[in-house]
Amino acid sequence: MASIQGRAVNPGDRLRCVDPTIDLTVGKIYFAEQEVFQSNDYVFVVGDNPREGVRAFRLSRFELVLPPVQAGKYPDGNPKTAIGASKPGGMDCLPPLAIFKMGEVFQGGAAKYGKMNWREHGITLSTYTNAAMRHLLALADGQDIDPESGVEHAAHVMACMAILIDAKSVGKMVDDRGPKGRLPAYLAEKTKKVT
Repeated sequence: MASIQGRAVNPGDRLRCVDPTIDLTVGKIYFAEQEVFQSNDYVFVVGDNPREGVRAFRLSRFELVLPPVQAGKYPDGNPKTAIGASKPGGMDCLPPLAIFKMGEVFQGGAAKYGKMNWREHGITLSTYTNAAMRHLLALADGQDIDPESGVEHAAHVMACMAILIDAKSVGKMVDDRGPKGRLPAYLAEKTKKVT
């Protein structure tokens, strides 16, 4: 099987050209075509321009952009899964119950203020940092459940931060913080190194 740096090349794998001496663009992504030479030396590649056609080049002209899909590495063994793995991910790392609890907070907020109201009207940063701190301090002081919503204070903190992130990303957050302080630098100075 054709391989690059000991890793098998599969149809659909993304290959980056690293050789300026051939008739391909250095740094551009090409795709391994349906047939991969079994000689360990060559691979059929095609670019995103149909006029380029399918051509064969030595494997040493490329580097793999993604790890290859090998049997057992992905549940479905499908080369397309490797392309999916190149996209922003991490969804499988999220704690489902925590996300569900945060959804309960958002559901209550939607009934009270309207669904995704922060995108429609905008928000002020301090409103949500203050709310998050109230919930966090209540949690730290021994109260797990917010008496008004019946949902964990921790889920309210998550919801406050999620709203800040989303509102900022769509240009709907008024940043009313004062001048920057020294807390991050102070914490860095006071943090003990673990040996």
